[in-house]
Amino acid sequence: MLERVSGPLADALTGGADGERVLHDLEAANAFVVSLDARRSWFRYHHRFADLLQLELWHTAPGEVTALHQAAAQWFADHGFPVEARHCPTAWPRRWAARLTRARRRAAA
Repeated sequence: MLERVSGPLADALTGGADGERVLHDLEAANAFVVSLDARRSWFRYHHRFADLLQLELWHTAPGEVTALHQAAAQWFADHGFPVEARHCPTAWPRRWAARLTRARRRAAA
């Protein structure tokens, strides 16, 4: 559901504590995960694999999709990524969207 993911973000969404290790292991195994930066802190899934994971999520836990988008948006906002925080505007109330817009304006000033 995300264009990119880091270990800490994965942990926030799953409740786990080993997201970074898992992402590194998947990359090392050539398991449809690619590092996006030199520090190997951000990753993306191969597009077809990401599509499969999203489909699986919609089939197995459709009620969790909005909550996961909200959690991801909150994590991005809390960690200084206002553009990514807006990745799913339908997932959060207008009040929260307005708060993100104000934060983005302050960051740009």
